[in-house]
Amino acid sequence: MYEQVPEYAEEQADRLEAGIFSLEEYPYRCAERKTGRYANRGYRELIVDSYIIIYKIHARKKEVDIVTVQHGKRNF
Repeated sequence: MYEQVPEYAEEQADRLEAGIFSLEEYPYRCAERKTGRYANRGYRELIVDSYIIIYKIHARKKEVDIVTVQHGKRNF
């Protein structure tokens, strides 16, 4: 993506980063993952444009672990 349209790639990376940092304040706002290999195991999904960010909340440590960022058309 970057080689073809570098401006788009940078803007997309900025949107993904903003979405991830927004979890710092509101980690529980996103739904639990219901499909794929992360389903029903406490993982949540944040959708940013066509991308799905899978993450897990560790409440006692006050941490959010980003597990993966995948394009929504992938089956995972």
